[in-house]
Amino acid sequence: MRRRRAEGLVRAAEPQQNERPVAALPRDVVRLLPVVAPVAAGGAAVVVAALWALAASQPDAATVAGVCALLAAAALAEAFPVPLEKVPVGGTSLATIFIIGAAVLYGWAAAALVACIAQFAVEVALRRPRIRILFNTSMYALAGAATAVSTLVPGDGFGVLSAEVAVAAAAFYAVNLPLVVVVTSRSARESLRSLLWTSFTSTAPAFSIMASLSIMLVVLWERSPFLSAALVGPVGAIALYERSVLRELRAIRLALTDPLTGLGNHRHFYERLDEELGRAASQGYRVSLCLLDVDDLKRINDSYGHPVGDNVLSEVGARLRGDGEAFRIGGDEFALLLPDYGERHAVDVAERVLTRVRAMQ
Repeated sequence: MRRRRAEGLVRAAEPQQNERPVAALPRDVVRLLPVVAPVAAGGAAVVVAALWALAASQPDAATVAGVCALLAAAALAEAFPVPLEKVPVGGTSLATIFIIGAAVLYGWAAAALVACIAQFAVEVALRRPRIRILFNTSMYALAGAATAVSTLVPGDGFGVLSAEVAVAAAAFYAVNLPLVVVVTSRSARESLRSLLWTSFTSTAPAFSIMASLSIMLVVLWERSPFLSAALVGPVGAIALYERSVLRELRAIRLALTDPLTGLGNHRHFYERLDEELGRAASQGYRVSLCLLDVDDLKRINDSYGHPVGDNVLSEVGARLRGDGEAFRIGGDEFALLLPDYGERHAVDVAERVLTRVRAMQ
C-alpha cells in the first residue's frame, strides 16, 4: 500500500506532456524576500552614494592606497571569523576593526565601500548562496554608512578620537546586529526577541574589544600606516583565545550531553540532581523528579531495526524539552528535573509531556 501510494504521488508530481514546468522561487527565499529586498535596495543606494562622494572628494594616491590596504585587511579578517557561542552566524568578524578605522580616517564613504567589497569578495570566494551574498553585502554597506554619525563629534585630541570611534562602532553595531538577527529569525523561525538578546549578550563584549583596537589602529595609522602592523599580535591573540574557549566549551558539552538526543547524559543528570537537592536542603524549597521510559523499545529495534529505534528515542527527547531540565539517563530511560516545582505542578508537567509523546503515534 505504501509503495502504490508513493508511486501515485510521484506520477502526480510529474509534469504532463503538454505542460511546461513553471519556475518558482524556493520557499526559504520567498520567506526572506521581505527582509532582503529593502536591505538590498538600501545597500545599492549607499554604494552609489559612497562612490560618488569618494570621487567628488578627489582623493590623492596616498588616500586610495590607504583605503585599499584597509580593504585588504578587512577581507582577510572576514575570511577567518572568530567563533562565538550562541551567535546566529556562528561567530563575529574582526573586519569591523578596519571598517571603523576607515570611517574615522577617511570618512563614511570609504567605510561603506571597504565593508561592502570585503564582504562581497569573501562571500563569492566561499561560493555562498546568491541571496546570502546580496543580503550580507548590502547589510555591511548600510552598517558602514551608519558610521557617518561619528562626524558629529566636535573637537580634537585623543578624547575626541576615542569618542568618534565609539560612536562609529555603536552605529555600525546598531545596524549590523538587528539586521542579522531579523533575517536569521525569519529563516530559522525563531523568536526575534530572544534571538536578539542572546546575540547581543554574546557579541557585545567582543565588539567592545574591537572598538578599542580600532582606536589603536587609528592612532598608529596617523603616525605611520606601517605601524598598524603592530595590531597583528593583539588581533591574532583574540582570535586564538576565542577559538580555544569555544573548543573547551564544546568539549565540556560533549562530556555532559547524550549524542543521540542532545539532552543531558546520566553524568550531567546526577551532577544537577546533587546541586538541586543541596540547594533545596539549604534554602527550603521542593524539587520534583519525573522518570520516564519507552515501552517496547527492544521490540521496535528487533522488528524495524536500530535506526528506527534511535529515531523514536530522538523524538521522545525532543518532546521532553520545554519543561524543566531533561536528561537521557539510560538506553530507554529519561528524567525530567523540576527545581522549585511542587507535586501538583510536577504532575501537570508530566501529563503535558505524556500528551506530547502520545502525539508521536
